[in-house]
Amino acid sequence: MQQIIELERLGFVFLIVNKKLKYQYNREGLPDSSAALLLGEVKTHKEEAITYLQSRMMDASEAIKLAYQGKLKHSVLIEPQPEYAELWGGAVWLCPDDTSKQRIRQKYPADLALSAGEFFEICEGLSHGEDMRPIIDAMRLFGGSLGKVS
Repeated sequence: MQQIIELERLGFVFLIVNKKLKYQYNREGLPDSSAALLLGEVKTHKEEAITYLQSRMMDASEAIKLAYQGKLKHSVLIEPQPEYAELWGGAVWLCPDDTSKQRIRQKYPADLALSAGEFFEICEGLSHGEDMRPIIDAMRLFGGSLGKVS
């Protein structure tokens, strides 16, 4: 959620306490004037903000393990290792299914969202040395679903 990222840059810290969104300002003086508008947007969409913050709290390896086991319950934003960040084009939303993926695509159209099946198909192609960058770029741009990669 871009508003949270911007507010964190300004010095705000966000927490989830007893399933409620909490925040505090951790710098000297008053926050930047743009903070009020951003905070208003976060408060208006607090359920989305909570989901976003929860997704950031899960470790990528844990999310991948849960997705592989079919136990991933909500979409998770995972960061690739630095040496692979350029290949993936940044963070990836790992979604348990196509329905979750479509919700993420509606909320974050510029982000790459993949169902667990698509994620593992792409990873398998990468492990065999296939150039998956065109597929990753197309998925980022157009969304949709990925058929069998040949």
